[in-house]
Amino acid sequence: AKAALDRYLPKIQTPKNSIVALDYEGGASGDKQANTDAILYGMRRVKAAGYTPMYYSYKPYTLANVNYKQIIKEFPNSLWIAAYPNYEVTPVPNYSFFPSMDGISVFQFTSTYVAGGLDGNVDLTGITDN
Repeated sequence: AKAALDRYLPKIQTPKNSIVALDYEGGASGDKQANTDAILYGMRRVKAAGYTPMYYSYKPYTLANVNYKQIIKEFPNSLWIAAYPNYEVTPVPNYSFFPSMDGISVFQFTSTYVAGGLDGNVDLTGITDN
């Protein structure tokens, strides 16, 4: 986590307070607490740099590898969770695939986007308003 943040955090060019998400979808260790500690370390560094930290992943991976309630205890509503039925263009959210978890702020409902019009996410809390 330290090496990644040391390398990428200084390269961020978005305005302060904008979202910087830690994408955690592969390479987890077998130690949930160590994984969680690494994520929290990264989110703290993102926040200290003046950005809005989010944790991005999908529910099964998160449940298997991360103590996500520990994350949302320190960073409430900071989860950006993806869940969708397939890899086809999905123009509207399919809430039957909603990844019911505490702390979700953004729900990604498709992985296949349409240029110029479909971003595939639903902001549930207004986190993207700034």
